[in-house]
Amino acid sequence: MADEQECPKCAKGAPLWMVTFGDLMSLLLTFFVLLLSFANMDMTKYKEVLGSVEKAFGSQKERLLLGTIEEEPEIRKEIPNYPKVSEIDKKKKKLIELINDRIREESLTESISIIEDQKGVRLEIQGGIMFKPGGITLLPRAKTLFQKLIPIIRTSGSPKISVEGHSDNVPFKSLKFASNWELSAARAGSVVRYMIKVGRLPKRKFVAEGYADNRSITDNSTPAKRARNRRVAIVFEVY
Repeated sequence: MADEQECPKCAKGAPLWMVTFGDLMSLLLTFFVLLLSFANMDMTKYKEVLGSVEKAFGSQKERLLLGTIEEEPEIRKEIPNYPKVSEIDKKKKKLIELINDRIREESLTESISIIEDQKGVRLEIQGGIMFKPGGITLLPRAKTLFQKLIPIIRTSGSPKISVEGHSDNVPFKSLKFASNWELSAARAGSVVRYMIKVGRLPKRKFVAEGYADNRSITDNSTPAKRARNRRVAIVFEVY
């Protein structure tokens, strides 16, 4: 009878493959915990973390934000060269204050309206203080007003200034102008020429437009309302 061979003794501890298997399970667990944490992310805590990152990395914050959530409006404001709404509003408010001061100096608050819109600041001037009926030559009072507005135009930083001529719906015809279209455009051009000549402002800054009665601010049922529609508007674009 053959001698019985003894079974080799097993090494102490877990088999070597168990180490790799354990590492794999730990990594999978960590991965799923991470997914779960993102699925239930608290934005308040997330912003607190971003604040800590800002302090730690300084200028690198912009790169980090660009790589995370683009939907957040406040994050978009951190992108270089992106115009901040607050800065645009400040420019508009400052421009309105400067124009208001000049209007009060000339006691024209009842004849001029200042409107803040999406493009910038809109200045509505009643035609009665600017031109004689059917005329395109600026009256002395209008010239004085524009002389005080020219320094504001020069320093406003507006890339474009549109001058609009508007009329009422009463048909107009003369030797020079066939209709309100030509008259309203000529009045806008007269304002632009004056500001360019007297203020020595660059021509590329201005646009002259005539709208006749197509953009009335009220109906033309009474003489007073028609007088309101006969106006010149100066639009300062603000970016």
